[in-house]
Amino acid sequence: LQRAYLLALLQPEMKHLSLLNVPFDPEDAFGPACAALSTVPYILVIVSFTKLGHTRSTSWFFFVCTLLANEVINKVVKDAIKQPRPPKSPLKNYGMPSSHSQFMLYFTTAFILHRPISVKTALSEALGHTNTTGSHRALRHMFRLFRAFILCVISLAVVWSRVQIHFHTLEQVIAGSVFGICLGFFLEVDF
Repeated sequence: LQRAYLLALLQPEMKHLSLLNVPFDPEDAFGPACAALSTVPYILVIVSFTKLGHTRSTSWFFFVCTLLANEVINKVVKDAIKQPRPPKSPLKNYGMPSSHSQFMLYFTTAFILHRPISVKTALSEALGHTNTTGSHRALRHMFRLFRAFILCVISLAVVWSRVQIHFHTLEQVIAGSVFGICLGFFLEVDF
């Protein structure tokens, strides 16, 4: 026991990687879910870089570049506005606009604009009301519609989680969301 105590005293204090360390209020029932939702943008970046490495396509290269440009633009805007985060926030950097909200809505907008989905066409083909060559095309349309819906739900959940865990105010996430949608229209590339 004494040896373990002495070794603990002699070892330097361990530090942790704070990139994905998301603090939350343990009293909040939604805290763990909100902390998990905060990692979604990082997961999407990893997936995008993986897709780029797998396909090595120019369009995915440009898409990844626009993801990075989106983050740089957010940092520049945050430094220009210099609005603090809410008083309960454990983070000390600026909060306006929310980078998580901006990223998620940018990603969602770019994804949907890249593959426009007609709800009417998808439902018509699924129900057999068109002269398509088989159900494969209808199924593909329905799957794309479902993916877009899930991405929208996840994006809104990430936006909500940023307010719930007191990292941003409602105004900051709304500004980030609107900014992300606008950048999605402006920077949209064919990936």
